[in-house]
Amino acid sequence: MLAFWVTLIKVIAPWVAAAVVIHYLNVYNEKKYPEFYNSDNENNPKSLFEDFEIGYPFALAFIMYVGLFFIGGAFIYVCINDPNQIDVVICILYGVFIGIYIFAVLGIHVWKIWVKGEKIIYRSYIGIKHYYTFADITRITERLDGGYEFYSGKKKLFRIDNNLPDGAILAGKLQAHKIPCDKAGMTIDKFTLKTRGVYKAVSAMSVGFFCWMVWVMIEQNETNIIFFRPMLVLAVISLIIFIDLVTDRFSVNGTRVTRRRGLIVKKFDISEIESTRLKKGLFGEKIEFYVKGKCIAKVSTNNQPYDLLDKRIRKEHILRKR
Repeated sequence: MLAFWVTLIKVIAPWVAAAVVIHYLNVYNEKKYPEFYNSDNENNPKSLFEDFEIGYPFALAFIMYVGLFFIGGAFIYVCINDPNQIDVVICILYGVFIGIYIFAVLGIHVWKIWVKGEKIIYRSYIGIKHYYTFADITRITERLDGGYEFYSGKKKLFRIDNNLPDGAILAGKLQAHKIPCDKAGMTIDKFTLKTRGVYKAVSAMSVGFFCWMVWVMIEQNETNIIFFRPMLVLAVISLIIFIDLVTDRFSVNGTRVTRRRGLIVKKFDISEIESTRLKKGLFGEKIEFYVKGKCIAKVSTNNQPYDLLDKRIRKEHILRKR
């Protein structure tokens, strides 16, 4: 019993120590930046920033708590009832999922931004508060997924994810103060279109699932069952699709255009493009580029940042066919 309590203290003690250090660091910073607080309530940033608060909704926290409860409960159940099933792979999988849920819960309860006037308080995932003014921010970058990153010179101060619409409001306030905002560091003269991250993530999960199923069948010596060959074919197809999505690139650098897809690379000058045409297909809409009446490249309109490509086509006055 004593050994159990000693082990428990060893696990908890570093977290308690970190929490104490972070608390006193925040107390020091609050005294260092008194202008960010009202004199009647120096410990509550909401006293000054209550009109504009950026954070995750509690409903999302509830979902994460439920997921953490079931994943953690399943892991504890397996450890108690059938410890022989626990191997390195199982530990890694459970560890990854539990880590994601804990990180999400911390982000929902701890991560926060308060804004009032030209003052900003940013509380990071680990609870440390940072104090900025609009003058500290020199550049805004809109990410391809719709989120925003805020910089002071080359240093990134903080980021607001795409599922928080208030990020666009803060970016708009800063742009009203003549602070420039680019698209993932790209401009209309130099940019690269890529597949959306969510498509690559879904494709990667498909590859993992089908390859895992094939591996299980081989491991259990069941390669002669009816499902093995279809699973093997699906694994190969999903892998090809994933490679295609990862290598899908359409780059514009000045007047030079590079189209890369897998091992195939095409290069041409933007002045050579005579016309474009939007065409609907099985996986969405694509824009086709024509040179001397021949289609030389196709790009999905779901690739990002498509709006920069659209603006460049308008700038070059390239004919659009229906």
